[in-house]
Amino acid sequence: MHLGGFFSVFNAAAIKSVDFYKGAFPAIYGGRLSSVVDIKMKDGNNKKLGASIDLGLLNQSVTIEGPIVKNKSSFIVSGRTSTVGLASLLAGRNNAGSGERYTYWFYDLSAKVTHKINDTDQIYLSFYNGFDRFRYTEWLSSGNGQQAKTGIGNIWGNSTGTVRYSKMFSPKLFSKTTFLYSHYTSAFKNEFSGSGEQANDMLFRNTDAAVNDFGLKFQLEYFPSNFVDLKIGADFTRHIFNPFTTASNYTTNIQRSVTRRIYASQVDGFVDAGIKLLVTCE
Repeated sequence: MHLGGFFSVFNAAAIKSVDFYKGAFPAIYGGRLSSVVDIKMKDGNNKKLGASIDLGLLNQSVTIEGPIVKNKSSFIVSGRTSTVGLASLLAGRNNAGSGERYTYWFYDLSAKVTHKINDTDQIYLSFYNGFDRFRYTEWLSSGNGQQAKTGIGNIWGNSTGTVRYSKMFSPKLFSKTTFLYSHYTSAFKNEFSGSGEQANDMLFRNTDAAVNDFGLKFQLEYFPSNFVDLKIGADFTRHIFNPFTTASNYTTNIQRSVTRRIYASQVDGFVDAGIKLLVTCE
């Protein structure tokens, strides 16, 4: 979420549909502890080129879509950024010899390419990248020429990429094979600088952490009748955790400490059956 949840991480201009399960969600979403939000991105228009611009008080977005090969391949690209950062520049204070400033800014970019190989096979490539940046700066100048400046910054964001191949064996049997990658990172920076007759130092301490996931999913979907939907599949995910990497020169020399990476593998299988019931009242 952007700005601690004030802005959604999803750009509405790029969303096709949203399914929300607050509990008792289907087995296909196994491994989750609470609610599930299933969001599907739009396919680009494969007939004509188009664009839209959304201007708001707090954020703006631009979306471009169109055909790569008419009636066969299409693309959609949607980007969004905020004006909160521009407004935050006015929120600081600047007195004689001292001051402070807050700045915040975020952006996200979504893209998708759809290609129809033939009447039964399709391939999809999608990408998402979004980051938030916050910084607080404070400075103080004394009458004897000494100056001190302190800065605190935080950066966090996500990047994901997906390749999906779908095949129709018959009007009742479909398959989906998906390879996905996701990367989450969070970095914290603390800086101090002083200058004057007795000090001329620049001290810093940077800490960052990250999580990387590589996944492979396979799913078969079978419709034995108009009232039954059967899904069978398996997932494999490789997790790579980078807990902390810290660089600092608070001592005489620059020191760097790296926490050992943690690896974990996850394998899931599922069988999910959906049944539609028709109830008539007379």
